[in-house]
Parts: sequence; structure tokens; C-alpha cells
Amino acid sequence: MSASLRDLSATDLKRLGGLREQCSAPLACVEHGAPHPCELCELEGLPALSCTACGHQFAQGLSSVAERPCASGAEFASTGRIAFETDAIAALAKEQAKQERDRERELERTRQRRQREENEARARQEAQALREREQAERTARETRARAEAERRRERERAEAARLAEQERARAADIRARAEDESRRESVERSALEADAVGESRSQIAVVGSGLAALAGAVMAWRLPLIPLPSTSWLYLILVYAPVVLMAWAVGAASLYGKEVAHRSLRWWSALPWAFFCFAWPALIGLGTCYLLSEIFSGGAYFKALLYVSLVVGIGVATMMHGGVAFSMDKPWPSAGVQPAFKGKRSWWLWLGVVLTVSLNSALWQGQTLPLPGADDTPQAAKRAAAAPLLPLLGAPSSSSSRSKTSGVCIGKPNPAECVRGQLGRSDKLSPDDLRAAASQSLGQVVAAVNAVDDLGKIPAQTAMPAADAAIKLINELPKPQRGDRSAARVLLTQGLNLFNQNGSTADALLLLKRAHQTDPLDVQIVNDLAYVQMKTGQLSEAEDNLLATLMLAPKRVSAWVNLAQLRTTSAPTDARAIDEAARYMVVAYWFSSDRVKTVNFIKDQIKSGNGSTPFAQACSKTLERIGAAGK
Repeated sequence: MSASLRDLSATDLKRLGGLREQCSAPLACVEHGAPHPCELCELEGLPALSCTACGHQFAQGLSSVAERPCASGAEFASTGRIAFETDAIAALAKEQAKQERDRERELERTRQRRQREENEARARQEAQALREREQAERTARETRARAEAERRRERERAEAARLAEQERARAADIRARAEDESRRESVERSALEADAVGESRSQIAVVGSGLAALAGAVMAWRLPLIPLPSTSWLYLILVYAPVVLMAWAVGAASLYGKEVAHRSLRWWSALPWAFFCFAWPALIGLGTCYLLSEIFSGGAYFKALLYVSLVVGIGVATMMHGGVAFSMDKPWPSAGVQPAFKGKRSWWLWLGVVLTVSLNSALWQGQTLPLPGADDTPQAAKRAAAAPLLPLLGAPSSSSSRSKTSGVCIGKPNPAECVRGQLGRSDKLSPDDLRAAASQSLGQVVAAVNAVDDLGKIPAQTAMPAADAAIKLINELPKPQRGDRSAARVLLTQGLNLFNQNGSTADALLLLKRAHQTDPLDVQIVNDLAYVQMKTGQLSEAEDNLLATLMLAPKRVSAWVNLAQLRTTSAPTDARAIDEAARYMVVAYWFSSDRVKTVNFIKDQIKSGNGSTPFAQACSKTLERIGAAGK
């Protein structure tokens, strides 16, 4: 028995296959020991068999047992023999080899496990180290991130603070700009409004001063304010009107454009400008006409030049600085105003105010100013012109005997042309000359207008050379001096009220005559005086005053109508008087600015007189002469 098997127990040996409970080893006959089946034993009938391995005998053969029980265990117990030793050794070797392999495998597994454990430990260490590094890196990153985040937040806070500060500064700047813009817009709007108001007031002042200058120019030329050797239309159109316009334009230059000073203009600013521009342009224009006439006639033009230069300088400076001082505040306008102008504190300004007051008063009252080298004889002619005038159409009248003054044109075949030639020498013209010239000129107007067929088809204000020339001569005749117009109008109103209320006719006529004496240049007064005299039967005086009215205003419609009524009243049964009255009514229609109204008046007169009164008959003839358009 192998020493390796001796140390084993039966159990181990059974496990190794050395001991068995059932045999599988070859059988041999007991008799011969030959391998079973033995042919001899079969022949001899010997059934006993024995196991070649454990020696167990089967006396009856295998047929007596179902299985082959093994006696190796009993034999081992008794003898210690291992029946299947070889198998046990082989099994033990296999087992040992297996155990060795298992051990080696276990060692390998152990080694591998250790290696794995070491690797795992190393891996764990590396992982730990890695985790630690990662943790450290993560911590570092987190620290850096936190630091960076903190720095970023700090930067963001700083940036937010900076942006907030910038936003506040921007908002403050925007508010400041908005306030500045609003303030600037407010200032600009106020300035624009002030400019607009100033511009409108300056325009009103320009219009007011221009109207005043125009009124003063008309009054000064009709007086005239200063005596002129000639008052022909050439002087009026070519010299007087342009110079008056230029003088007014230069004097009112401070009102043009948009000046800062215009903002200080008040609503009443047109009054001082009208005050200062009323008489000065007219005086400058008349002075220029006088200077030219002296130059053309070889007179004392040097004195006239000094006079006109002085008038122009004083007049322009007074108009400009006076209007500015009494209507504006600083800063003064840049147009023409002297830089050193002190406004109302300038002493020479008040001297100009005194001169302006005197000049305006003289022009308003119809006074004539003396000129160097000129005489004062035109005043006598003006005063004489206020006397009763001759009848119309050259008819003789008893009123002409009231004039004691003999004239150079009385008895002439053409007194109008005679007077035209003598207009430059007014000292030789008598009131009879003036009345005769006016009567003949008015007769020419009547003849020229009535010579036109179908007058109603001709537009109003159409030129009629013959009539226009006669009216021009009438306008060139010397006129009465201007009186106190306001006081005269008060007397006129009182007289008309007294007459219309069926009061004392004598008192009414007295008031109207006083009004005419107070202002002989007022056309309305002398026309109303003639009308009242006609109504009270004073026909001769009424005719004189109607002629005086037409000498002052040859186109006055009411005067022609009154003259027509006077003719029919003075000779109600004379057909020639009715025809003459109709001719006067045609002239009234020609000069009428509202012809429809005039035609309606004529028709009303025809209806009120039933076409039978002399004046109604004259009105009927007037409609026939006016033509179809007038009907």
C-alpha cells in the first residue's frame, strides 16, 4: 500500500475508489482462477466465482445476487488491504494533482486576488488620490469659481453701480437737457409769441403812421402847408408823392423787419408813430417841390437847399427817434437809431417833440409856413376864397355884386384858362376870378358828362378827359384855411338837430353859418348850410354855398342833387330849369360810387312826387338820359 494511502481513512479510500461497496472488477472462477466465464467450470458445472479485486466469492454465481457487493471494505478492515489501490492511487494522484491544481489555482486566485486587491487598493488609492486631486481641483476650481464669481459679482456690482451712476447721470443729464430744452422752448416760444405780437403791433404802427402820413400829405398839398410857385400834377406825381413816401419809409424804418425792440411795443404804439409821421413827410415833400421850383426858376435855391436839408435831417431824425422813444424800450432797433440814443433822456428829442407839436397844429389848423425868399400873399387869396362864389354855368347873379375885388380874369371869354395861367401869381386873383373859373369848369363837367349817350352802360370811375381836366383845374384853385374841425362839427350837429326838430330856423341857420366860419374847409358843413338855406327859401345864398361846396369837392354827389333841387325850386315852371336839373342829376349819377342806390333814390323821388313835381320830372329825364342800364 502506498504510504500516501495508509494515512487515509476508509471513507477517504471509498471516496478515492480504493474501497467500494459494489465491484466492477473482473471475475474469476474459484476453481481454476481463470477469468470468468471459464469454459471448464461451465463444463464441470462449477458456478462459484470470485472477484479478482476484493476476493468476494459467489457460490451460486451471479444469478444469486442482483448486484455484486464488494468486500474491499471488510478486507481492508481486516487485512488493511486496499482492493483498488491503483485506482485509489490514481484517484489520489488525480485528487492531489487536482488539489495541487486547486491549490495552485487557489494560490493563483489568491495571488490574483491579492494582485486584484493590490490593484484595487492601488486603484482605490489612485482613485482616492484622483478623487482627492479632483476634490482638490474641484475645491480649487470652486474656490477659484467662487473667487471669480465673487470678483465677477463685485465687477457686476461695480459695473451695475457704474451703470446705475451713469444711468442716474444720464437721467439727470436728460432731465437737465429736457429742462433746458423746455426752458429754451419756453423762451423760444415766448420769444416767438413776443416776436409775433411785436411784428403785428409793428405792422399796425406802420399802417397807422402810413395813414397819418397820407392824411397829412393830402391836407398839406390842399392847403398848401408852404406856398409853392406851382401846384401842377407834375410836381404832385413826380416829386411830392415819391418824396413823401420815401421820407415816411425812412422815418418808419425802425418798424420794419423783426427787431428785439418790437417786443416792447404796446397796443397804442401806432399813436406816437402817427403823431410823429403826420406832418413831417408832407413838409419834406413840399420843401423838395419848393426847392425844385426855385432851381428851375433860378430863384434863391441855395437858401431853399439849406432849408430842405435842415427839414429833412430834423424830420427824419424826429420821426424815427420820437417813434422809438415813445413806443419801444431797449435794446433800440438797429435801423437808423443812433447808438448813443438815450431815449426820452435825450434833450434834442424833446426839441423834436415841440417842433412836431407845432407842425401838426399848423397843418391841422390850415396854417401856411413861411419859406426863405417867399412872400405871404397866398394867404390873402385863401381868405378871399372863403367868400361867396359865383353862380354855376356862368349865369349872372345878384350875389356877384357883393364882391368889391376886381380881377384880371373877369370879362375874359375863358376865365378858367385865365385863372389856370394866373395860378402861379395868386395875388392877382380875386374871388370873382375864382368863382368864374369854378363856374365855367363845373359847366364843362356837366356838358362832358351829358354828352355821353347811354351813360348807364359805362362802368363807374371810367376816365372822361374833358370832365377830368375841368375837375383838375377846380382842385388846383386856392382853398380856404382849415379851421377848428371838431368845434365846427359840434355846431353843425346842433344846427341840424334844431332844424330837424322844427325849431327856430333863424337859430339853426346861425349855428350852421358859425360852423362854416369856424372851418371853411369842411365840405359837409357848407353843403348842409346850402341845403338848409334852400329849404328856408334863401336860394341865392344856397346857390353860392353849393358852388363853394363843389369848389371844395367837385365829385360830391349830394351837392349835385341839392343843386338840381335848387334849380327846380327857383324856377318850378321853367322847362329849361327842369332840363338843367336833370343834367345835374346825371352828373350825380356819374360820380356815384353806388349807382344802384342812386337809381333807387331817383325812382323814389319820382314816386313821391307822382311824376308831376318839377324835381320828379327832372328825375324822369335823368332816367331817360342814363339809359337802359340805369332803369
